[in-house]
Amino acid sequence: MSARKLKSATPVSRGKVRCNCCGAVIDKGIVYQRDTVVFDDAIYDWSSCPPCDEMTEDVAAWCSPLWGEGVSAEDFLEWAYEHANDPRAIDFLKRHKETSL
Repeated sequence: MSARKLKSATPVSRGKVRCNCCGAVIDKGIVYQRDTVVFDDAIYDWSSCPPCDEMTEDVAAWCSPLWGEGVSAEDFLEWAYEHANDPRAIDFLKRHKETSL
């Protein structure tokens, strides 16, 4: 079953939102991406910090043909490990590591 986006928003963080991609807290005052999605008959919000949002298209292209199923946090992590020389991947892994301490 494929993911279906119901709506998108770009709210301002109040400092209590976590990025679903890297796990980092999105600092207060930062504009971030929030999509409301239906997948497997469940509705949920997916929030992403600006750096992860900028990587989403590349991660999705790397995951293709599974892109119709959405991109998971695991996909971001696998992409970052496979692209370890990419500055965005290095930054992602740093944010991810900081959240897992």
